[in-house]
Amino acid sequence: MKVDLMYRRPYPRRLVAPEGESACYHCYGRCVNKERLLGDEEAKDRFVAELRRVADFCGVQVLTFCVMSNHYHILVRVDPRAKEADDKELVRRFRALYGEEKCPYINMDARRVAWVLDSKLDDAKELRAHLRGRMGDLAGFMKTLKQRYSVWYNGERGRVGTLWAERYKSCVVQDSAAVLRVVGAYIELNPVRAGLAERAEAYRWSGWGAATGGEVPQSLRAWARAGIAGMLGTQRLEVDDSESRAAGHHCDRKQGEEAKRYFESYRLLLRVKDDTGRLDGKNIREEAALGLDLMERIPGMLRGAVVGTRRFVAGWCARTDIPRRPEPAASVDGAEEAPALCNARRPRTGKAG
Repeated sequence: MKVDLMYRRPYPRRLVAPEGESACYHCYGRCVNKERLLGDEEAKDRFVAELRRVADFCGVQVLTFCVMSNHYHILVRVDPRAKEADDKELVRRFRALYGEEKCPYINMDARRVAWVLDSKLDDAKELRAHLRGRMGDLAGFMKTLKQRYSVWYNGERGRVGTLWAERYKSCVVQDSAAVLRVVGAYIELNPVRAGLAERAEAYRWSGWGAATGGEVPQSLRAWARAGIAGMLGTQRLEVDDSESRAAGHHCDRKQGEEAKRYFESYRLLLRVKDDTGRLDGKNIREEAALGLDLMERIPGMLRGAVVGTRRFVAGWCARTDIPRRPEPAASVDGAEEAPALCNARRPRTGKAG
């Protein structure tokens, strides 16, 4: 089936879902001056660790990610219902992010937070509102992630100043397995495009690499698998480490077969090279042909405001001030279940330099 990628020119305002609506976003950002501030293993490991902690605290689901030497990609689902956490959950999330240390914003540790929330003091209501305000929110999630990594890196490396070239960029992605898996595969193939790995699973600082690769902690592997399962629309995936396939052992038969089918389809999207290192997208299955196309830099994946089916993008254009209809950017063959993908780009502002 033909997949049409649509695009638009840049738009000055970051789009977010209306209040109360869940949405998925592709977020990405680059280090200042294109420096390799994520270049070594320790730095990448720390960024991934902070990503897990901050996602847990904010109540968002990281579907997949990729940490490169000077930039990052994150595909995330943000559900505003995360703000409805009760006091017990608020304390758990606080401890997941700060441990037993004090939060610099409120000068409290987890024990103090639990005590205040359990009290009848006026401060309890204010504290509850403060914590919930940082949850279920894309901007709050990205701000906390970038700040925490910056503080660690500057302190560890004796550096001062900003780490990031600019604010993070993001585009809305339709919350559909058929759409998310294409965007996810584009993210996972970053290290293959850059020549850092022969296969996506060989790069452990990505969702797929953490889920199916070799030397990663068990907790990280389980977290990455849960994200990919959420991306592919299944309740849970169990992966056979030796073959990187779905087994579905912890699902009923119907769910297990569904998990296998989605997981295998995604695996083939990422398998763009054979064992000899030659591109073999046309020789495996149609999904791999789409994966071969995703090896290229598709502008719509990075410069758009909205990614999804034509109807989905048109709906966003109608309720925002994006002035144009979706326009075609590229077409590829493959993906039996993938709809026609469109991308609404934001119109440029100012004069060209």
